[in-house]
Amino acid sequence: MINLHCHTIYSVGDALSTPTELSNLGGVVAITDHGNLSGVLKFQKECLNTNTKPIFGMDMYHENESMVHHILILCENLEGYYNLLELSANSYKNMVNERPCVTYEMLEEKNEGLIAICGGVSSAIGYSIHKRDQKSAYFHCKRMYDMMGDRFYLEIINFDLEEIKFINKALLKISKKYKIKYIITNDSHYTEMDDAFAHAVLVADSLGKQIDPEWILYHGVINAHASAKNEVTDGSR
Repeated sequence: MINLHCHTIYSVGDALSTPTELSNLGGVVAITDHGNLSGVLKFQKECLNTNTKPIFGMDMYHENESMVHHILILCENLEGYYNLLELSANSYKNMVNERPCVTYEMLEEKNEGLIAICGGVSSAIGYSIHKRDQKSAYFHCKRMYDMMGDRFYLEIINFDLEEIKFINKALLKISKKYKIKYIITNDSHYTEMDDAFAHAVLVADSLGKQIDPEWILYHGVINAHASAKNEVTDGSR
């Protein structure tokens, strides 16, 4: 599996992986931190010493009707990188709930050379499915596809949680009905499976939550680590 959705310590309070750890995975790996590109240069430098091909990206915050969702953006070429830099800078001029946000209009102006990926529960599409609002899910899906065409993908996240499986099944139906391609990710927040407990502690501390058995169990089954191909299903089973 190509790891196209990987967070690092620059997703502050939410991820454990370092750019160095990601650079040692081999193959193709994308760095996609929340709302910033702070780890990109470090990641690029580290990849020069390994067999890993870096992809630069960001898990951007996306404003929609005063709500903040997530949208995964990857660069496919140098023009895309420059556009992502500009989108990132402009997002800090549009702070919503203390988060730097892009809008559909901003993406329409600066999307050349970029790939957009949506589907997780934090995305507008995934959130609509979670709310059982099929009309809204189709609206956001059509808006992105009309804007990006074949550079838009749905995201099937490989988490072993019933609600995520429900969302994934709905996304697969949308993919089949509208012939929109999809990718499978682990939405990686740590590098090794054994890091799950440490990640649970990190996120609990960040959110001010108590470390209890239910919280640990949740983080023990979501599989949010950088993954090998044989660990991945289509996320709907």
